[in-house]
Amino acid sequence: MWQHLVRAKAILALKTMIPVRQMWTWPMFGAPEKDSAWAFALLVWPFWSLGGVLGLFVWRWLTTLLAFGIAWATARRLGARGVSTLVVMVACAMVYRQRSQVRPEALAACLLALTIWILETRRRGGRDHALWLIPIAWLWPAVHASFHLGWLAIAAFAVDEGWRGGRRPRRDRPSAAEAARAPARRVPLLFVLSAAIAISFLNPLGASALSGPLDYLLRLRHEPLYGAIGELKPIDWSIHRTDGLPALMLAWPLFQLLRWRRGAPDRAEALLWALFTAAALSAQRFLTFWAVVAAPYLARGLAELPLRRVARWIEAPASRAGAAMLSCVLLTALDCRREDLPLGLSIRSSSVPQAACDFIAAHGIRGRAFNYFEHGGYLLWRFWPDRTRLPFMTTIPELATPAMRLDYQRAMVFADDWRRMAARYRFDYVLLKRATQPGDRYLDFLDADSSFALVFVDDVAALYIARRPPFLDTVRGFAYRRLPGGDAALEAAWGRAMRDSSERRLLGDELERAIASSPEHVVAASLRDTLGASPRAGD
Repeated sequence: MWQHLVRAKAILALKTMIPVRQMWTWPMFGAPEKDSAWAFALLVWPFWSLGGVLGLFVWRWLTTLLAFGIAWATARRLGARGVSTLVVMVACAMVYRQRSQVRPEALAACLLALTIWILETRRRGGRDHALWLIPIAWLWPAVHASFHLGWLAIAAFAVDEGWRGGRRPRRDRPSAAEAARAPARRVPLLFVLSAAIAISFLNPLGASALSGPLDYLLRLRHEPLYGAIGELKPIDWSIHRTDGLPALMLAWPLFQLLRWRRGAPDRAEALLWALFTAAALSAQRFLTFWAVVAAPYLARGLAELPLRRVARWIEAPASRAGAAMLSCVLLTALDCRREDLPLGLSIRSSSVPQAACDFIAAHGIRGRAFNYFEHGGYLLWRFWPDRTRLPFMTTIPELATPAMRLDYQRAMVFADDWRRMAARYRFDYVLLKRATQPGDRYLDFLDADSSFALVFVDDVAALYIARRPPFLDTVRGFAYRRLPGGDAALEAAWGRAMRDSSERRLLGDELERAIASSPEHVVAASLRDTLGASPRAGD
């Protein structure tokens, strides 16, 4: 989010539509730019500039409502017109919820939903808007790197159309009014698909903007850095126990089998199911698109179930409405109580190193930085266009070289690799996360590196600066001498404090300073309280 806001700010400040040179990291400054989301950045910028955090939430609400509003319209086109359709929209929106961030894929999900609606409207005998898919294909690469999903959707319907020889399914004959409006001759979908692919290359960045998906498939996904990114891993079912994803995943093929048994197979739906389910199972970032594509077909499948034969009370409109409302409450109640996805209108303070960046700004720290790529976007937001405070890597790792990404990942685990990387890039300051994943030893390596001094630490980040000019005054004034950033050194410091009263007092003083330096100080406060309550040596 932060990186895209910076992109929009740069476009507006430089009065250029698209930056062609990279301005985001110091090692790659001036390299050719590959920005596949500049249109998204410009669209989201007014929401931020006019409404701040609330504006970003409005963006989330509008894009989510638009995506599932179009999916609902598609479901009605498929024949799902009861209140059960809204229940399915809510169920799929709960799966979508984990990905409903201020990111380009939210806008891409709307484009995908619109693509499916256009194709289903055409197939069901409504007005043929297939030519609209061509400008959509031109816009998509400027929004998100998922443009190929639009091609796949068109291809699925082209295969179905070719199989049927252009005839509509018998169960989906148009009404007389629809038949009167429909054109006598339709543009072949194969032509639309060819034109959509061709016009995608006419985006302002040319073929380079289209290389991302293929580059990831052939090369990037095999790199250690990408293998460690959670959203690029297969579905973690443990985080979907309360949003209904397993039930929805099982229901979609089941509804298709029931249609096949009734003699009404839908080959386009089957192709969409196979393509998007395979993508979602391979990388959970595709669950956004899976939820939007699955919603109308799940709604149709549920509407076609003979529920009235099972329970006659469901025939009454009030009963159906009451059952739908109760279902929506049950579908949302558990997931809305999750601690990792709290309800509220704010940006979680622990997600950005705000206090550490305040320290950097206040004490004039600048130079060659090292940072986690997750923090790169926020560092850009705080300090761009100051070229002396650009990050080492950003939230778009593709902007780094393969060698940089490999160094970054190996130095996280091996001390020798950290020393080699630090010598190669001559870092002036290092900003690290405090909440680390298993195997991440950066904090321990910096605590053990005598060429760096810890000058700021809170629950979110630890800031180390080089013990050399021009930072010597900052080191003398702010270096922590007892309090480290990592657990290994903290255990040793704690042991010394338990044995020596002077060490205990000095560690306590530094914990007090850490508490005063940042509102994110739960860890330091807990350590201070435990230190004060612990029995002294000899007691």
